[in-house]
Amino acid sequence: MERLPVRYRYDTLGGLIDLGPMATGATFGRSPVVRLTALCGAWELFEHMNRTWRIRPNDFDQFSNLLSFVTGGLDRPSLYRDESADISKCLLAVRVRRSSMQMDELDLAEQWFLTGDDDLTFQDARGNDSLQFHFSGMHIVPLPLFSHQFVSAIWSTARVTVNQLGPDRVISMHSERVDSLTDLLDRGGEKARAAERELTPMQFQHFNNWPGW
Repeated sequence: MERLPVRYRYDTLGGLIDLGPMATGATFGRSPVVRLTALCGAWELFEHMNRTWRIRPNDFDQFSNLLSFVTGGLDRPSLYRDESADISKCLLAVRVRRSSMQMDELDLAEQWFLTGDDDLTFQDARGNDSLQFHFSGMHIVPLPLFSHQFVSAIWSTARVTVNQLGPDRVISMHSERVDSLTDLLDRGGEKARAAERELTPMQFQHFNNWPGW
């Protein structure tokens, strides 16, 4: 880590989407950046993958195979493999279902990601704010909303997208953003390095080095 430039030693962009360990579903509802980043990442990955999948309307065999592929882990051939990405997997599975069944109406979970409306969430048996994702027919998957899930899902989706497209292609596609992102990483890295010198290790664990736009 010490050999890396300061900009790469700290998770500056993670500070933008990490609302802390005590964040709840209601908190995320008030944070469109977190919700929309998760949703757009999954949707963009779907668009890229569907150029290969070419989902056919009402082809149940294809739908079943794709559902298994996008929700699986190391137990079977899968898109995310060992990545921790429950939220993105669910969003991708719902998008596959809607495409296969030619449904334009958004799933209720997708609507929450767009609006943050608390009425679209429910509390599970443990009192956690949760969403329901409709995978197929009566197959409904409940998912509690926790901060670490959003952070890991967003980064996992980014890694899978880069792996699928190749880093050079991704950099070329977003070349106009390189300077602004580099600036953010530089400022966030310096902010974190200064804080690491001044704070105790325990205090630094809770330090957010997001520098703002």
